[in-house]
Amino acid sequence: MSGSSTVGGVPSVRPLSGTGPAGRLGTVIRESFVGRPCVVFSTAASHVAPVVKALIESGVTRVFVGVADDATGTAFGPQVTPHRIPVTAATRDGLAAAFTRALAEPSAELLAALDRFDPDRRALVLDTRDLPGDRLAGRQRYGWRRPEWAAVEDKTQVHRVWEAAGIPRTPSSVLPPRLDVLLPEAARLDTGEGTVWAADTRSGIHTAAEGTRWIRGEADGRRLLPFFADRCARIRIMPFVEGLPCSVHGLVMTRGVVVLRPLELIVLRDRDHGFVFAGTSTYWDCPPEPAHQIRETARAVGTALRRLCRYRGGFTLDGVLSPGGFVPTEVNARLGSGLNLESTRPDLRLELLQRVVREGDDASLHPEQLEAVMLTPWTASAPRT
Repeated sequence: MSGSSTVGGVPSVRPLSGTGPAGRLGTVIRESFVGRPCVVFSTAASHVAPVVKALIESGVTRVFVGVADDATGTAFGPQVTPHRIPVTAATRDGLAAAFTRALAEPSAELLAALDRFDPDRRALVLDTRDLPGDRLAGRQRYGWRRPEWAAVEDKTQVHRVWEAAGIPRTPSSVLPPRLDVLLPEAARLDTGEGTVWAADTRSGIHTAAEGTRWIRGEADGRRLLPFFADRCARIRIMPFVEGLPCSVHGLVMTRGVVVLRPLELIVLRDRDHGFVFAGTSTYWDCPPEPAHQIRETARAVGTALRRLCRYRGGFTLDGVLSPGGFVPTEVNARLGSGLNLESTRPDLRLELLQRVVREGDDASLHPEQLEAVMLTPWTASAPRT
């Protein structure tokens, strides 16, 4: 488009402005970042390109980008200092774990690069790793995820969230990885389609259903026990629920909870009875009645998270829309990949907004007004800069 520019291959979009709720959102984000250098870490340059773009459009003039792949091929622009952190792994969760270790114990090379970029150590660090403490290499981690927040992603503990939210849930049990207790309980909970076993987070948070298996009988349980025994100390068992997997995103703010529209989760089943997460679909329109149920369930969950661990920030509630209604299965204490607002609503700067909310710098924003803004379709023909 004539007159437009790109950062890291991502088209620039005019920030929200004006005196209404949308303009207030843009002002809050800008005031939180302008005038400070920023350091952004991620496993892939393509993942951070929208964040870098949003920072620059919000007034940040210098950004350090540390990634596991080669960032030199991404056209970030003169404001960006790229740096490669050489870690590799065979799986997505393995790469995340290796990258986390690299940030937890920064190499001399990385420390020197950061000090060249930011000798006064005034930069705000924007990382997505579960590291201890609010500092990294002597710099503030802005919008970091507190350990007690990450803990709610343990599927063997999520029943505490359901209970605090006061929502209906499917019966489940949490047991050690021993066949003498797992098989009888699986038989008891099986309603005819088998059961789903999910590992705890002893070996780290598992995403994309990597720690979950569909067990359709004793033979499956015996065959897959080593998979669980090698990675966890506790297993959650719940009945397999046939239906449409779906997810809804929310934002726990200082003054309330924002809830967006449900999305379809594309979940396939492999020959090993595992689940293959293949992405999300925003083309699916949930019927009004279950959509209301799912969104109100998410609002109750967000309120419960704030009460249980003073949670602030984005979250997802995942589950299955079955013939009997919505069955919640897990909570992710972070923004989900399926929201894709970098493409559909880039003007919202959602990744930056979440960090503002996590730090409690959102007191001037009204959740009900922000929810209305976020649910308003963005037109690609809107003015661009």
